[in-house]
Amino acid sequence: MIVPLYNLFGDNLVIQVAVNSGKYRFLTQKGEPYVEIEDKELRVTLDAASEIASKFEKENRRPIPLNANDRKVVEKALKCFNFSSSDSVSKVLKNFDVGYKECYVDNVPSFIKPEFYEYIRVPGKPGGKKASLEVDARYIVLSMAGWVLSRVGFARVGDETIGVNVFTETRSMLYTTYGQFTGVKPETAFIILLADRAIRSNSNISSAKVYLMSDAGGQNPTVIRGEFTVDLSRLLERRDLITPELVEIAKDALDTQSGTNDFSTTVVNLVYEYLNGAKRIEDIIY
Repeated sequence: MIVPLYNLFGDNLVIQVAVNSGKYRFLTQKGEPYVEIEDKELRVTLDAASEIASKFEKENRRPIPLNANDRKVVEKALKCFNFSSSDSVSKVLKNFDVGYKECYVDNVPSFIKPEFYEYIRVPGKPGGKKASLEVDARYIVLSMAGWVLSRVGFARVGDETIGVNVFTETRSMLYTTYGQFTGVKPETAFIILLADRAIRSNSNISSAKVYLMSDAGGQNPTVIRGEFTVDLSRLLERRDLITPELVEIAKDALDTQSGTNDFSTTVVNLVYEYLNGAKRIEDIIY
């Protein structure tokens, strides 16, 4: 399947599907970017995404965050492929024919373009991006698959629950470790927990792009709350030092309600520097 890219957040989702499929390449046609994914491998990846979505549905959780307007947009896209509005995400991904030809729709749901809403309510920040755009409906379906493959968990930040999506340049199985992070700051503690998940999921990841997301619901769109790039290469080289004890300290450092949060943060920061080769073990002990 050859699918166009649109310089949207959704490109991350589609490319994660390609990366997890293994056999893909980037193309340029008439000056526009595309990604070509080998059909058989894509079918396997969509089946895996369908299984993830099914687990969410069985637990009465939403595999894909959609507000009222998003649902209308997705329904229009799915009509291109003879799916109904009552079909579940898992059913769509399981039964999507990778041989479908292009079919264009005039908008995308907010989880594909969260950057459009990032500055809407921030004084002094320009908004003004065009809210609707024509895209190949297959791009929307692959973005749905990419969302469930990249969503690795959630975190409580104040009174809000923030979703965590992680994009990688090599195949990621992080979704198999889906669960709660006790927080997102300090980043050193978060990165240690992410490295632990990479180890537990047998994901050979050298780097990752992390997005913190406020999910759509009601009339609210999906919005990006934060993003940062993580280098996991040094930590995974020294994976024997990512012990259960260190993981527990990292969790405590991320927990703003913990009475030992400050001490755990100090320990995690020192250990992180050691793991990355910036400090000697003697410096940490001292």
